[in-house]
Amino acid sequence: MKKIFLILSTILATVAAVSCQDTDETELVATTGVTLSATEVSIFPGEQVELKATLTPDNCTSSYKTWVSSDAKVATVDVWGRVVGLTPGVTTITVTTASGKCTADCKVTVKEIPVTGVTLNKTTATVYIGENIEDLTATITPENASDKTITWTSSNSEVATVDENGKVTGVEIGKATITATTKNGISASCEVTVNVRTPTEPETVELWKGDNAGYRGLFGADADNGKTAGIGGWLSYKDGVAYWTENTTGAARKATLELSTGSKITVSQVDAKDLVGSYTFYTYSFKTTGVSNTVIVNNGARQHETAVEFKAVENPTTINGHVHNLDLVGLYLDFAVPA
Repeated sequence: MKKIFLILSTILATVAAVSCQDTDETELVATTGVTLSATEVSIFPGEQVELKATLTPDNCTSSYKTWVSSDAKVATVDVWGRVVGLTPGVTTITVTTASGKCTADCKVTVKEIPVTGVTLNKTTATVYIGENIEDLTATITPENASDKTITWTSSNSEVATVDENGKVTGVEIGKATITATTKNGISASCEVTVNVRTPTEPETVELWKGDNAGYRGLFGADADNGKTAGIGGWLSYKDGVAYWTENTTGAARKATLELSTGSKITVSQVDAKDLVGSYTFYTYSFKTTGVSNTVIVNNGARQHETAVEFKAVENPTTINGHVHNLDLVGLYLDFAVPA
């Protein structure tokens, strides 16, 4: 029994001696530096790159390190140094050793994904005056382009306009090119034709216009194309529209055009300059005693005769008025306009 105890004691003593020797010989090796596999990288959104950190000395006791991004909205980094680009911009990836005394940085630039093309869903379109094209859309490639800003323009805003969302409005008969342009200068276009909407029923129209040329939608037939009225055919019809030319005669003019459909249009062109000249005005005293009974004082004899002259003005004022015939006392004005 004593022999067995002696052997066990010897084994325990030997183990104890070895354990003490290992502990005494273990020494901590501090980290003195850290470097990264790259100091600057560029990637696109969605791409990733792995940074490798190298510690010195090679046999340092702890290999623990932390990773951080200065702007996680631009790019993120995980515990293994994998960097993922998110949005265009610049961020700094920093690795730090366990002691916090050693660091290394990498500048990461996340580049914009450029637009390579733009197309419109229409290359030609038709719209009526005062109406809109609301379904003109632009498609940018690639789909994940960083900046999809589109600028819309019209080649002739007097014919058609376009807003910032691509909605086109017809303004005047004619053609205009609507263009969508990306921020980096790539563009696509649609040719827009603006027409006047034609009525679907015959009607009688009487218009008072200035001396400028103009038009008005009118229900007619193909057989009416080319019909004209007025001296020189200044009032005409074609494809659902009645047109009149600019009045350069220096005097007022009037014409009536009748179509086979029963439509009828009368256009009177009178401008301020058309009334320049000398005129004679006559006034009558009168009174009314009811709706239908009008008595002219002094048997309708002219009470005054006045000669006046109209002169053209740059900005004439148009005055509209009407005469009441109920118990009104005043003057009746009559005037002669030179033929």
